[in-house]
Amino acid sequence: MKRILTVLVMGMGMQMAIAQESGRDGMHHGNGEGGRMKGIELTEAQKVKMEALRKEHREEMMAILTPEQRQQLEKQKAERSVKRQKMSGARMEKMKTQLNLSADQSAKMDQLNKDFQAKTNLIKANETLAQEEQRKQMKALAEEHRSNMKAILSPEQQEILKRVRKEKGPKKTVK
Repeated sequence: MKRILTVLVMGMGMQMAIAQESGRDGMHHGNGEGGRMKGIELTEAQKVKMEALRKEHREEMMAILTPEQRQQLEKQKAERSVKRQKMSGARMEKMKTQLNLSADQSAKMDQLNKDFQAKTNLIKANETLAQEEQRKQMKALAEEHRSNMKAILSPEQQEILKRVRKEKGPKKTVK
């Protein structure tokens, strides 16, 4: 029984860690943007109450875990971060090749991506923001990033990028 409970708690904890990493709490909810709450228009009071419940739930879940389990979650979070950075670097290198970026364009894109990542991390780390506000800020930031990227690329490179993205299929976007 202890083993089952431990596995269950660790599984829930890992789900929370993964959700926190992605800026969500792992539940399918929202104010009409997807999941179980799709199509349901919530009042501001309901949104505030749901956000408070989510935060309370996360805190209660983390309180169940032992310090060792919390450490393990942090380690896994760090490992995922390193893996994401490697994948991001590989995608950037592939994009540089596909678009035939000049050294100047490449440097500008690198800086643009670093700035984007830093701003993204600030938004995710801001615990005072409600989830809906985080989504809005992330969406605006992503739009700004796309616009800045277009400013760096030539019209021909923009066309190549459109074609490559189309071939790749639908991409995940910030809700």
